[in-house]
Formats: sequence, structure tokens, C-alpha cells
Amino acid sequence: MLSLLFFLIKKHHHMDCFKGYIGLRGCNSIEPASGMYINDLEGINLENIERISDGDQRTYVNVWRDVENRGLKKFTNLITAYFRTKYRIKKLLDRYYFGQYKQETTTAPASEFRGIEIKLNPDQTDAEISPFITFQFTHLQFWATADATIDFKIIDLESRDELWAESIDVVAGQWNDVNAQFTAPALQFTRRIGFVYDATSVTSADTFLSQDTGSDDCCDGGWVCGCGCNLSGCCEAKIRGIRIDAGTLDETYAVNNTFALRGFSSLRCSYDGLLCANRDLFAVALWYYLGAEMMRERMHSSRINKFTTVDRNKAKELKEAFDEVWQMEMEVVVDAIDLNAENCCIECTPLVGYEETLL
Repeated sequence: MLSLLFFLIKKHHHMDCFKGYIGLRGCNSIEPASGMYINDLEGINLENIERISDGDQRTYVNVWRDVENRGLKKFTNLITAYFRTKYRIKKLLDRYYFGQYKQETTTAPASEFRGIEIKLNPDQTDAEISPFITFQFTHLQFWATADATIDFKIIDLESRDELWAESIDVVAGQWNDVNAQFTAPALQFTRRIGFVYDATSVTSADTFLSQDTGSDDCCDGGWVCGCGCNLSGCCEAKIRGIRIDAGTLDETYAVNNTFALRGFSSLRCSYDGLLCANRDLFAVALWYYLGAEMMRERMHSSRINKFTTVDRNKAKELKEAFDEVWQMEMEVVVDAIDLNAENCCIECTPLVGYEETLL
């Protein structure tokens, strides 16, 4: 009942912001966020997609699945490579280890979710969040006081969106692995992220926050500073224990108790967050890129028919036309995204880390 009361929400999959963004118009198709369909492009329709399916694919749906999966990987790599000609970014901003020391005291079962909160820029709620910043949990573990099956969740504490969830069987008297890794662009949640579990029937061992909670040269208790050059797009964060009442949703905090949870968390810089934050700008480029990828699929199909043999030159012509459009669109969009040279993820040396766009 607790899960239903607290998590009547939608799930997000952090690494798939482009997945399904371009749709396939057909039976029972769901309208994509972009409003664009691959088979609205010239020369692409369900019939000719079906004709290039091989023995493994069988249907046009599976052809599109393969083209989309392969195309998205190549497309994001191409954009990332282009951005790297303009910006040099840092890899690691900050990391901290929570729940290092277990105490003999415990917190009794209660109708609540219990765990930790990590908040970005706690003292600067109007500060810019760098689109490069990616948040990461690794090596998450739970100290069990009894054998049980416990519901664990990673959530956006403002929107209540569920970012990850799993029921884990835990064994008493030891640290139990919960989740190997969770990564999400910081702009995909609202500055407050929680790693919590259903404590309705759980007696929680009390665990201290580690002293190793920030960068080597800038840490104070639960604070993480790590803004590098002390520039805009500040990257600081605060970690603390949290309890969320299942009925009222009221939150109470524990400054130095992680309620039997431990693990590593870090703020990193990557191009993934930047791409997701600007997804709408890349819509046309992606549309035509996937069209070109569909033509590559057609040209290399193992099926033998008029569509894959006699009409092969038509596929080549369409591919070249689609390539021309997506390349032009991509360059225009990337050059138009003018990032602040003082962004905390960009290397501090302007002459090396930032280049003005030449007009």
C-alpha cells in the first residue's frame, strides 16, 4: 500500500532520451514527443521496410528497432565528436562516500520511506546547473538486520518521478548489494534526488555519513564544493538522511544518518546531459540521420527482391540526400549552442578549453 500511496508516478530511463523520439507510423503507434515519424520521409513506408526484413527481423517493427538502436549510437557519437572540437570538459567534479560507519543503534519500522537525499546547489537555488553534469550512484549497499524483501527506489524528490526501482532480497547481518550503478544527467531531475526504501516493516541500522564526502581540497561535512574555477554553473551538492511519511509525504532529515545505506556518488561531466537537454534542437537532424540509416539497411539487406536489387540506386540516392540534410542541420544546431566559457565543467584554461564559434 505504501508504494501505491507514494509512487503513483511515471518512470524515466536516463540513458534513453532519444529512444522513441522519432516514431514509426503504423498499427497502434504512439505519437513520439518530436511529432516526427520515420515513414513520413520520402521513399520510406511500412511496405518497403517490411521487404528488407531478414530471417531474424521478420517484421517491419523489428527492422525499425534495429535501425533505431544502431542509428542512435552512431548519431550521438557524431555529435559528441563535433562538440569535442569546440570544448574540452572535465571528467570528474566531485565524489563522496556515504554510510561508511555502522552504529549499534537502530531506527524502528514505520510507515515511511527512508534513505538519503542529495541536493544540488542547496544554497543557490537559482544558480545555473551545467548541462554537462551527470549524477552517478555506484556500489549501493544495504545493511540488513533481518532477512527480508525490500523495495528500493531512486526518485526525484520534487516531482516524485521514479528513476529506478527494484525489490531486493536481503540477508541479515551483512551488507547486501542493491544496485551496481545508476547514472542520469542532472537536468533530468529537479536538483533533489533520493535513494530510499520502504521501511514499513524494516528495522534500520543507523549508519554515519563518511568523512570522505567531497573533493580533496574542498569539503566540509556533507557539503561538496568542487566548482573548480569557482565559475558559473556551480556543481556543489549536499547529502543527508531523509524520512518521508507515507500518508502526509512530510519529509524529516537526519544530518548524519544514512539509515543502513552506503555507496559512492559522484558528479561527472559528460556530453550525454548536454545532448538530452537540447534534444528538441536535434529533432530534424536525427530524423534525417535515421532515414539515411534505413537506406543503409536497405542497401545491405540479405533479402533478394526488386526492392533490394533493381531499386538499389534509388536507395543510394535517398541516402545521399538524407545525409546532406542531417549534416547541415547538425552543424547549425551545434554551432548555435553557445556555452558559457565559465561553465564549471569546461576546463579552466580558456585558450585550451573554449573556442569561439567562427562566423
